[in-house]
Amino acid sequence: MRIIINECKKILDIRIILLLCMFSILYYMTFTQIYRYPTGGQVTNTKYDIPFTAELVKEWGPKWKVKDEKQYQEKHQELEKDFTKIIKQDQELSKRGIVDYEIFNKKYEELGQKTTLSKQEKELGKILENYVFYNDKTSKIFLDIQALEHIREFQGSEYGVSDKKYKELKADGFFDGTKLYQKAIEKRVKRDYISLVHEGVFYILQEDMVTIGGLIMICFFALIIPYQLKQRLRQVIPILATTKTGRRIYQIQLIASALVALFVGILQMAVYGIIWHLKGLSGLSRRHLLFYRSWVLLLRTHLETSEKRFSQRLILRALIRFWT
Repeated sequence: MRIIINECKKILDIRIILLLCMFSILYYMTFTQIYRYPTGGQVTNTKYDIPFTAELVKEWGPKWKVKDEKQYQEKHQELEKDFTKIIKQDQELSKRGIVDYEIFNKKYEELGQKTTLSKQEKELGKILENYVFYNDKTSKIFLDIQALEHIREFQGSEYGVSDKKYKELKADGFFDGTKLYQKAIEKRVKRDYISLVHEGVFYILQEDMVTIGGLIMICFFALIIPYQLKQRLRQVIPILATTKTGRRIYQIQLIASALVALFVGILQMAVYGIIWHLKGLSGLSRRHLLFYRSWVLLLRTHLETSEKRFSQRLILRALIRFWT
């Protein structure tokens, strides 16, 4: 065991590790989706979108029944009341008759549709935009309502449809594609629930697992190549190959290399997990969505909606069967 530990120490050169730390930071900033979040993969493209979905999962569970209108209305009204409570304190808005969310949203949409604005309308527009984008409290509530409404609109057109609506969609070419895709999409539109697990989460994870895999390989080879070069330059390998003890040491070196690869992989995944948590995406793994269940649902969502390569679908199916 001591020999293996000594070989691991030789591979883990502190100078190379420091260089890899700096390289990893640049790599994360340049290539990972998690670092760029929330610039893509969300409904509102803000930091509130996916965490809000995590809140819904804790309250409603991982699935939302299409016919459960009461649940939706209660949540919508709760958010509206919170928003109204804040804007009621603004005298400028009260003077203009904007005293609740419904009036606020209607006025905001009207101003957004106009091509030319008067001086008063421009002033009002700035006040409304401040509440939508720059006031942390109202911005979160307003965008949470947008995300909630999107869920309803999305399910209304593509989930829990009647047989008549299904035939209309089929006639319009909604199910065009491979047989596997047709079967998956048919199953989705006929089911009476939608998954609340945010597809943006799986998009980030799917893209980054490939990216992080590349980073792990780069770090591993950056550690192994200098180690192997030193061995060859010192003519150690030919000597090891000629004796029984030497061949045993060579096997130990291979084991040490495998352990270093495992260590690098665990370390990079731990760093990724910390960033994931700091970005506010860890809420989906709590309470109703334990870690494995959350990813199973994500994999299923992706499997039902994607038209990716056949090999990718096989891998996803294997993971789902393993976890369930």
